[in-house]
Amino acid sequence: MDQVLLMCESYKEKITQTTDLVQLRRIRESFHLVLTTEFHHDDLPVIHALNEVFDAMIRQVVFFTEQRISCEPGGSQPPVAYAYMLFGSGGRSEQMMGSDQDNGLIYEAVEDPAKSLEVDAYFERFAGYLTEHLVQLGFAECSGRVICTEERWRKNEKQWYSQMLSWMQDPTWEYVRYLLVLADGRCVYGAPSLYNRLRQKYNQYVRENPDILLAMLRNTLHRKVLIGLFGNVIKEPFGEAQGGIDVKYGAYVPFVNAIRLLAIRYQIVGASTLERIQKLYEAGWIDAERCQTWHEAFSVIICLRAATYMNNEEKLFVSDGKLKADQLSSDKIKRLKSSMKVAKHLQNYTRKLVARDSGGTTTWI
Repeated sequence: MDQVLLMCESYKEKITQTTDLVQLRRIRESFHLVLTTEFHHDDLPVIHALNEVFDAMIRQVVFFTEQRISCEPGGSQPPVAYAYMLFGSGGRSEQMMGSDQDNGLIYEAVEDPAKSLEVDAYFERFAGYLTEHLVQLGFAECSGRVICTEERWRKNEKQWYSQMLSWMQDPTWEYVRYLLVLADGRCVYGAPSLYNRLRQKYNQYVRENPDILLAMLRNTLHRKVLIGLFGNVIKEPFGEAQGGIDVKYGAYVPFVNAIRLLAIRYQIVGASTLERIQKLYEAGWIDAERCQTWHEAFSVIICLRAATYMNNEEKLFVSDGKLKADQLSSDKIKRLKSSMKVAKHLQNYTRKLVARDSGGTTTWI
């Protein structure tokens, strides 16, 4: 264990010393090769260290993007302060070897209309270059288009406030999805205060309008835990993964979504799932037994997710989030089954609590 953690520290240092994307790409390839052939990368300390390495890579890519624009004819440094945010597993510090891009930009607003257009144009170009660079590094673009090249995820501070309020006041399925994505945000480069202020307004609205939690609950429970009526794990029936288990969408996502909604309900600061569980306990919202049960179950789920198959498609590192049939030892199935039962109970707990606290019903579940 100590050896792999030291290895990750060494890679972080190498990353900060890179001068271009070609070097950084070689480092990522080397990191993946070493981690997957010489070490077990499916335990919590290694997953945490892996995310620190990915954060370092991403920060370096953002820096390279600033440099690229400044070196172009008529180029410049960023015209205003900004925050580059990770969402999804990156925002929760739970990235795996094949995680894709989920990100956004928020930057300072300026009063002068002409200057504002210039600032918008800078960050539009910035977003395009940054996304291109991350693809070169092996991070696939988000299939759900939660990415800073989309104008929805790239705005100045005032525009972000206005957009978020419109989502809150019209909680359609898609807008609520965006709100839940936003709740997992984490600034990894730039001015964290920009995202922090946005999140403070987010929390204030939820406090003053708790009915929004019922709309969030619908989205949260959309993904079902793949446990059958008799407690059996539901396996993949067809295709290349036949006989395997979809750990990502059948266990990990349902668990993450339920804990995230509890964190929103109780105004918990912190994005990682384990951190949210711990803070729910420290604030007195759950007891020690429940905290330990959730912690142990999620630890099993995220570690098994880390072991899911990853391949390199067109120089991109990707994973389908599924354990293949030949990876399923009886011990893994036993541990996963137990943890998925906890995830199912967690979903029911969240459903009942949110319905009770917001004065609604859940007959539609």
